[in-house]
Formats: sequence, C-alpha cells, structure tokens
Amino acid sequence: MISPEKFRKKPVEIEAVHLTNGVAPDEVASWCGGRVAAHPEQNYTGGAIVIEIDTLEGTMRAEPGDWIIKGVAGEFYPCKPDIFEATYEGAGSTDVSSDAVRCCGRPQNGICVHDVIQPSPGR
Repeated sequence: MISPEKFRKKPVEIEAVHLTNGVAPDEVASWCGGRVAAHPEQNYTGGAIVIEIDTLEGTMRAEPGDWIIKGVAGEFYPCKPDIFEATYEGAGSTDVSSDAVRCCGRPQNGICVHDVIQPSPGR
C-alpha cells in the first residue's frame, strides 16, 4: 500500500483577472494570449461568450465568473471561483472572498453576473 506524503503550496504571487462586469473580453484575451469565442452551449445562461486559452493540456475555456491566472512560469489558465477563493488571497486590496466572488446567477456585490461578458460590437 502506498503512503502519500503531504505538501503545502509555496507562497507565490500570481496575476489574475476575474471575468466579471466591467472587464473587456478582447483586452483579457489579448493579455492571456487567448481568443474570444461564443459559448459552445446554445442554451447556456451564464454568459454569451468565453475566452479560449491554449495550454499544455490543450485548449481550456474561461467562462463568465471564472478567473484567468498567469502562473509563475508565465503560463495562463482558467480557474473556477470556488477553487480560486480556496487557494488565493488578495496581495493588495483585491477581495476574493465568497461575498465578492459569485457566478451563475448568485449576486456579486448586488449584481447578477449572468451577462457579465458580452460580445464586442461586430462579433
């Protein structure tokens, strides 16, 4: 029988962008080397578009409410809000608590984020 060892993440600072109100999808895609795309599920109500990011594991999709993280080696990947909240804390004035990070119809500071990311004109 194996005996797994315990490990703790090293305290490192990362950069991240939260896909919520006021975030321009084109700017986020440019920042992370991704591309803006229509959500692949026709009846998805969480938001009209996603950002596709090419990673070593293949193309990953960041949906409205997700965080996009720039890792310690400069790599980018999406992260679901609950995982982000459990793993990271703000290094400055950023609040990543459950009261500030909500998606899929639950209020975020009083704002529904079903329509957090809308296509840019002409898309």
